[in-house]
Amino acid sequence: MAQQVQAGLDDGREVHVVHLGDVYFTGEADEYRRQVLADGWWPVTNDQAAAGVGSWSLAGNWFRLTSPDWDIIGLDTAWNNDPFERGQIGLLAEPQAETVRRWIAEDPGRKRLVLSHHQYMTVYDARLRDVLERNELPELHQKLNDIVDSDAITAWIWGHEHRAVAYEHPHLRFPRCLGHGGRLLKPQPAGTPLEPPAIWMETSSFSLNGETWGSFGFAILDLEGPAINVRYFLGAGEPRVAEEQFT
Repeated sequence: MAQQVQAGLDDGREVHVVHLGDVYFTGEADEYRRQVLADGWWPVTNDQAAAGVGSWSLAGNWFRLTSPDWDIIGLDTAWNNDPFERGQIGLLAEPQAETVRRWIAEDPGRKRLVLSHHQYMTVYDARLRDVLERNELPELHQKLNDIVDSDAITAWIWGHEHRAVAYEHPHLRFPRCLGHGGRLLKPQPAGTPLEPPAIWMETSSFSLNGETWGSFGFAILDLEGPAINVRYFLGAGEPRVAEEQFT
């Protein structure tokens, strides 16, 4: 990742690094220092940050980055004021949805990429599936379903599940789960049938201490006018899909 950050700078690009969430087990400051921000771990150096390279973390922040053609909207889908809320199926404290609606109203024709920690779709997470199968809607869906159904969002990338899965949706052209950034998880065997609406999934693996684990990975998104060129990288093995384009 650090190499890709430098490559973007060498190409004269504006560079931002976005973490899709899950950076601790207990939320102690020392965990951030040791497991996220320690020297050589976070791919942005202090000098690069001082020169303008952006670093963003979800959940915990919400923001909008803009280009001439795109809004990149980061949502905080985990926070509310209930100390016992486990944040497993997607929250959306205001004024986030209200602000997204205002941004859309200001220029309905812009393309939009939403980034969040919690997933909008799933075939593996029983917590979200159980809620949806009871015909209930998490707060995230309650507040954004109509926006999605209006074709106002082009692409949505989320984490939460520690997998890389691509989905299809009638009104959301590019729904992608890219949560395979750093937790050991048993891989799905290659050739495992995918349950709709999933259309592809990473199954590469590596060995550690005699165990087999799913490969970690990340994506590079290069904005090229009205298109976003997406490149997928894995720490071990070849990606199921190496490149695609959000348009």
